[in-house]
Amino acid sequence: MANHLFKWNGQPLGYEVNGRLFSTDGEYIGWFEGDGSVWGSDGVYVGEVVDGNHILRQTNKIQPINKIPKISPIQPISPIQPIPRIPKIPKLGWHDPYDD
Repeated sequence: MANHLFKWNGQPLGYEVNGRLFSTDGEYIGWFEGDGSVWGSDGVYVGEVVDGNHILRQTNKIQPINKIPKISPIQPISPIQPIPRIPKIPKLGWHDPYDD
């Protein structure tokens, strides 16, 4: 079963399958590390998991060094897209990297 992730504004971002992050249309966009960090498919640090289903980046934290990109996985069957959620109040010192 896929874990759905949302942008801070409440819109669906995508879903997680086996530690990989896919957009709502099934495109591979990154992966999760065991420490809760999230990396883009290009190996660039994206942020960290907050509240279990959001990805945010601290604005005052030094960005880690890029990692070697992982091989793109086979695209899974996309789950049914969830309905949007109520937007969250901005968190001081945090930024939603997917809400640009």
